[in-house]
Amino acid sequence: MIQNAIPDPKEYDRRVSLTIPGYEGIHKHIADTIGNLDIKPKYWLDTGCGTGTLVAKNIDRFSDTEFILADPSSDMQNVARSKLSGKQNCSFVKKGTDGINFGDGTLDVITAVLCHNYYDREGRRKATENCYRLLKKDGLYFTVEHIRQDTEGETDAALREWREFLIGNGRTPEEADAYLGRYDTVFFPITVREHTDLLRECGFRDVSVFWRSCSDAGFFASK
Repeated sequence: MIQNAIPDPKEYDRRVSLTIPGYEGIHKHIADTIGNLDIKPKYWLDTGCGTGTLVAKNIDRFSDTEFILADPSSDMQNVARSKLSGKQNCSFVKKGTDGINFGDGTLDVITAVLCHNYYDREGRRKATENCYRLLKKDGLYFTVEHIRQDTEGETDAALREWREFLIGNGRTPEEADAYLGRYDTVFFPITVREHTDLLRECGFRDVSVFWRSCSDAGFFASK
């Protein structure tokens, strides 16, 4: 999620959960959806893997799956490798989503949690198109991203709610304001409608929203 050196992995993961409303439930939603569909993925790419938390939570549940963890940050990759040390069904790729290439139609599942927010619109489309290309027919795509509300007033209200969440979880008002100052400068949210339209334009079908908070939404689609 970031390019700078990160703190202790446990502290980093804790800080993320105190920054993103509902973050702890996102990974479970994804895994439960795959489990409820009774799908046994052979190849699962977690792009923007960060510290490897999603895979670490699910690697035993999906013990026959080969997990590929991709992230452009060496620091993140190093933490993920350490967290998953001893697990044989993991491989690592130091690339962003738009640069990954395993050949067309090779993956069963792709997850992209809070990693495409940092692309501009052209980069986001390129990353999404690449995920579509990489998936097998009927492959599943899950992405979670910061969102913009439909109107300026709704966006302002959502940002106030997010600010309250940050302060309620230990951030000072100044820290909360500094973090939210990244909106439209470091990460570039688009609306839920723009997300679903983009997924359909890239070829995905069965597009739906599987999770939502004041700041983020999770999208599920199939190829």
